[in-house]
Amino acid sequence: MKLHRILIAIALFSIFGNGLAESKKYFTTGSIAFEIGIWKPSNIDHYPSKPFTHVDGAEPMVGVTLTSPSLWGFALQLSALQWKQGNLIEQTAFESILMRHFVVDIKHQLISQSRISPYVAYGATLIWSRQNEPVGTQNSAAFEWSGLGANISAGVDFALFRHWGVAAEYQYIYAEFDNKIGLTYNYSGPKLTCKLLLTF
Repeated sequence: MKLHRILIAIALFSIFGNGLAESKKYFTTGSIAFEIGIWKPSNIDHYPSKPFTHVDGAEPMVGVTLTSPSLWGFALQLSALQWKQGNLIEQTAFESILMRHFVVDIKHQLISQSRISPYVAYGATLIWSRQNEPVGTQNSAAFEWSGLGANISAGVDFALFRHWGVAAEYQYIYAEFDNKIGLTYNYSGPKLTCKLLLTF
């Protein structure tokens, strides 16, 4: 009887002890990322076969992303991004447009216990924009609510050192507005991004 109880105790310890050890695999640290990317809204992209070429007049999309510690491979990701397209005066009444994105994503790390960690992410994008009139005009435009978008991403995190890493990401943004902003109503299109990661 005593041997039976000892075997049961050992079995239970093995199950729960192993479970606790395995659970650590589902936790990863959070991070802050500084990013730069190329956004190519399809309606205004004259170079669809050149993924590293900006649309005419566009600057890189820049921003910062905060990612929470993850549980079972899932994390909350918040991003603040900015994108500008200029040289529009010959086609519109404005010199340039400036867009600001606030993005809420769920990030799913497919492999978390590795220096190379592929992931997918999906979420929503809140977008504000400003249409800038030519320099010298008296009107000063303010940012206005443009609309709500959706996005899906796939990428890879690369750990370089204990608290530093880099990432590469492909994202598709769906963003179609009620009102025309700059050259189009529809800013849906792909975005390629490089990130510098600081983990904590």
